[in-house]
Amino acid sequence: MKTQKAAKDQLYWIAVIEQSHQKVSDKIAHVMAARKKNPEASNVELCDEIY
Repeated sequence: MKTQKAAKDQLYWIAVIEQSHQKVSDKIAHVMAARKKNPEASNVELCDEIY
């Protein structure tokens, strides 16, 4: 039983990590798109536009 629970816990955390990686890559894509529109803006300004 312990092994089954450990495997489920591991799968849960893998899913959580993959989801957060996806969010980060989405944010990077947004910043890169904003950078194309406004090349002179600082990274802080670009991030502020997104959120």
